[in-house]
Amino acid sequence: MASKVRKLFKVLVLVGTALLISSAAAGLMPTPVAAAEFKCSDPDKAMLEIDLIFGRNVGCEDLGVTEASWDDFVDETITPQFPDGLSILNAEGQWRSEQCGNTIVHEESKQVRIIVPADAAATEKIDAIVTAYRKRFKQESVMVVTRAACVSFCRPNVCCSNESTCPF
Repeated sequence: MASKVRKLFKVLVLVGTALLISSAAAGLMPTPVAAAEFKCSDPDKAMLEIDLIFGRNVGCEDLGVTEASWDDFVDETITPQFPDGLSILNAEGQWRSEQCGNTIVHEESKQVRIIVPADAAATEKIDAIVTAYRKRFKQESVMVVTRAACVSFCRPNVCCSNESTCPF
């Protein structure tokens, strides 16, 4: 049963990825301007949610990006571009590779999520990170997903223990 669930999940991931790519190609992905016009209820603020998905294989099968190499890349390349914060998640991905005989390649991956103000000029920073990763680790690509989001870092009556000091 677990095998069937895993296969279904992988199919859903592939379908979701295809939808994201087709939406981006059709110009339907939010841009900083569109996100800035995105309306949110208080205390949420209009932000951009940017996910970068980094495959860790080098070639068809070898895990070439070790944890130590990844940590160095984060410290040297990603953090200087976004010093205010980010999240890193371990992931497992798959994709069809022409270079590997048109087969499905499975690989360990890292997902970096960055939340920035909707009016932030993040494109150049993201492009610099993607270019650096592809060059340093000989990667074909890095997936980038950008979407508008309503974000709050603290909800009223949850983070505030004293109403006089609560920012809401």
